[in-house]
Order: sequence, then structure tokens, then C-alpha cells
Amino acid sequence: MSSSIAELRQLVEDPESDLAGLFSRAVLLSNTLKQKNITAWLKHELAGYSETEKLPDYRLGACGTLVAWFPGQGWAEAPIERANTDEGLLCYSLYQSLPDIETAFNENSRMGGQRVDFTDEKLAKLQEQTRLSTRLALAVPSKSFAFALLGAREALRLWIERLTHLGLPEDAHRFTDEQRQQAAEADAVLAEIIAKATTKAQAEAATFKPKKKGFFGRLLGIGG
Repeated sequence: MSSSIAELRQLVEDPESDLAGLFSRAVLLSNTLKQKNITAWLKHELAGYSETEKLPDYRLGACGTLVAWFPGQGWAEAPIERANTDEGLLCYSLYQSLPDIETAFNENSRMGGQRVDFTDEKLAKLQEQTRLSTRLALAVPSKSFAFALLGAREALRLWIERLTHLGLPEDAHRFTDEQRQQAAEADAVLAEIIAKATTKAQAEAATFKPKKKGFFGRLLGIGG
């Protein structure tokens, strides 16, 4: 049985609601309405994206600080000049599943960020450019993860809002062909929905502050 519009609205407006569960229930509704674009987006959010797939804007541009592993010292900010380093390699796009992003944010928000390893290819390029042979990683601030979570939630809220404005019955779990056709406009404007969600989420994420201070001291001490 599909979730109703009213049920989803109640969940999406609760900032404490589980995003993975919320998006799973939204897939049921989008499938019932036969909304191909929305369904594909929801499923990508739940399962993650491959590096060849286009990401929603709220998952892009998580630029961070390059850190290096020094034996006997641990992780520390890499001694480099950013002008001599490919800036694109110092940015991290969030391809992982929404549940994984949510978990990473919950686990690391108190520390202000997360250390992210590079692929072997990117690591080799950075080692060549920085002339550092040691292990390198990227310290990504928590606000980048918050940006992705806020963007996804807001996009889902805007979709639900659009369905309501189109006059669909809010408590229904089944829909007629006529009602599905009525809802088709919401499926056609996914790009517009994501753009609006990105703008709002960016402003909200910019105000995020870790609950504790000492970002690098805590973040770079994770693991070895």
C-alpha cells in the first residue's frame, strides 16, 4: 500500500524523521502515481550514484582541506600551496547513499567534519602535484553533509507541496488514471524542484556550526 500525501507531509516537516524511511515511503507514492523522473531520483538518493551519473546540485562542491599522514605525528594539514594543486581534486562530491550521508553526518557533526579518502587515481595525482609520498585525504566539513541532507529533504517537501497544489486527494492511497495525469506536472518539474531546494539548503547549511569546537584536533585524530 502506498503512503498518502498527508502522511509524507507530516514526516518531511519533522526534522527528526528518518530520511531513509521517508524516501522509501515516497517511492511507494511516486510509483503509485507513475512518476518516472521522481521515482528515479528517489531511488538514486536511497542507493547512491555512480561517478558517471549527474548529481543533484546539493551534492556537489564539498571542498575541504588536504591532510597528510605523518608517522609519529598522525594526521595534519598538508604543507602545500593550493595555487599549485588542482582545485578540483580538493573538492568532494557526495555520491554515496542518503542513509550513508545521514550516518556520516550524525557520527561526525560534533567534530565538525569527516576525513575522506581519495580513490587510487586521485591519490596518485595529488601525490605527484604535492610531491608528498605519504597517505593523503580530504577533511570535509560537516556543513557539506548537512547541505546534502537539507537539499534532499527540501526537494521532497517541494514535490509533496506541488502534488497538493495540483489538487490530488491528500489521504488517498490509490489514484485513478485521471489523477495520475493531473499529477504529471510535478514529475516534469524535477529540475526546478531541485534547483529551489538547493538554494534554500545552501543558505541553511551555511549557518551550521559543530556542537563542539576543535575541528582538526578531533577530526584528524580518527583512525590511522
